Amino acid sequence: SMKDVLLTADGQRAIELALQPIQEWEVEKAALRTEFIDNVRSQLGPTQLERWPRLERAMRREKELPRGEIQGESTDLFLALREMQLGRDVFDSLDPVLEGYAMRLDAALVRRRTVMDQAQPVIQDAMVSGDLSQGLQALSSIVEARIGVRAVNDAAIEDLTAALPDDLAGEFHDLAMRRAYPEIYHSTVIDRVLEQARELEDLTDEQRVALDEIEAEYLVALEDMNGRMLAVDREHSPKIPRLRAENV
Repeated sequence: SMKDVLLTADGQRAIELALQPIQEWEVEKAALRTEFIDNVRSQLGPTQLERWPRLERAMRREKELPRGEIQGESTDLFLALREMQLGRDVFDSLDPVLEGYAMRLDAALVRRRTVMDQAQPVIQDAMVSGDLSQGLQALSSIVEARIGVRAVNDAAIEDLTAALPDDLAGEFHDLAMRRAYPEIYHSTVIDRVLEQARELEDLTDEQRVALDEIEAEYLVALEDMNGRMLAVDREHSPKIPRLRAENV
């Protein structure tokens, strides 16, 4: 366990020397990125600068969002909507909802990055010193930040579903949930069995009606089961990193 990770002074010094180049490069990369963005901003006019915060959020979203570890945390609903190839009028009608989602997601991503940057050195020190409680407390702060990002995505799925026309809302919700929780919302063997059964050339009309009824009953039961699995996943999956740390 983490309690047993105790290093000598020489071992601690070796770790510090190994990490030092990486830490220095990270500082250099951050400075280079800041310089590049400042140079780009200097070329923009007043009207273009008004749109800069939206672009900055998009860049941060592209960089930070994929770094999730729990289901629902890394979902990019902008990509899900683009995959649906919505008409311009429909997409424009979603702009207020999308702008609110983008701002809330950006705040959650900034918080997650800040928490992780602050917690990582604490976790490294805890591993060297063997201070289990200190390390677990820092790890818990990261998990809470991850839950915050996931919560923004979960809420936005429902907000966008409600904002879409009825003929598109169900399609989006299914797509978004498959992207967010692929371990729960995915194709099953039953889906393939029904598909193959419908392809039989000698099916009678009565058999087709019976298959439709069977599928309808199955989908109702499946939705109930998926809902219960989702509730359990949302509650318990964030606990896994701490359990792993306690039992490594």
